[in-house]
Amino acid sequence: MITTGISGQAMVRDGQHIISQNSSPIPAKQVKQQVDINEGMEEAAKDIKKEMAEVQETVEKLENITNVMGRKISFNVNNELGEVIVKVIDPSTDKVIKEIPSAEIQQLQLRIKQTLGLLFDETI
Repeated sequence: MITTGISGQAMVRDGQHIISQNSSPIPAKQVKQQVDINEGMEEAAKDIKKEMAEVQETVEKLENITNVMGRKISFNVNNELGEVIVKVIDPSTDKVIKEIPSAEIQQLQLRIKQTLGLLFDETI
């Protein structure tokens, strides 16, 4: 059976191998595994998008509830730490009343992370 590959090249399937014009035979089992991995990655991406939409919806609901109480809450992710930062804000002045964890704690966590990076090269 002759098929066209991703690059547009003709490939021949003999049932056990896929033979490309420019490469050595690729076992059909290996190709199937690659296809399975790609399908799994697509499923994972769909799941992540769905979960992110749910998280965004929950965050919006929380923000609306806090606006009614005379305070505003902001949820942000600190990419360096990989943590969610919550800020309580006065809506009339846009001044941060409380930050959880505090900016000082965040700086301390970053310094500890950097120090550990100097001491250890890899995680096992």
